[in-house]
Amino acid sequence: MTPKDKTYDLVIIGTGAGLGVLESALPHGLACALVESGKFGGTCLTRGCIPSKILVHPADLVREAERAGRVGLDLRVAGFDWTVVADRMWSQINYHAEIEASLSRVPNLDVYKGTGSFTGPDTMDVRQADGTTRSLRGRRFVVAAGARSAVPPIPGLQEAGYLTSETFFGDGFPDRP
Repeated sequence: MTPKDKTYDLVIIGTGAGLGVLESALPHGLACALVESGKFGGTCLTRGCIPSKILVHPADLVREAERAGRVGLDLRVAGFDWTVVADRMWSQINYHAEIEASLSRVPNLDVYKGTGSFTGPDTMDVRQADGTTRSLRGRRFVVAAGARSAVPPIPGLQEAGYLTSETFFGDGFPDRP
């Protein structure tokens, strides 16, 4: 654990774009702290770009097969294995665990799993997943907390039901491992 009197050169909140900042800072010998409350890798890896593209790619291939006659090919889609598609997507989403494990071994880096709150111009408390709170001091902070879905105030939307990237790629996703 980190000594209470340690001051970090850089504290980064968020592991999406924040990992790029971290990657640039560490070779310069900066003492860094990384704060993340969710899955490591950010929105793109865990519930955005990558999982959605993994779902779209098979559909694109089917569409191309259907249009193959234009170039003289007779291609037919014989079936679709949803489990293979879902497993492939979840293997990418679950890559966050490997990212987190590898970061825990990086010299000059302390990783805090929790939610940060500023308590002063150079201090932050991190409420960790286990309920404990750690206080951090930093010379510089980068807030790279990422994106969250905004649900518009449309009458009847709550009753009709809706999906966001957080709920679609969350625990209720079909065939989630």
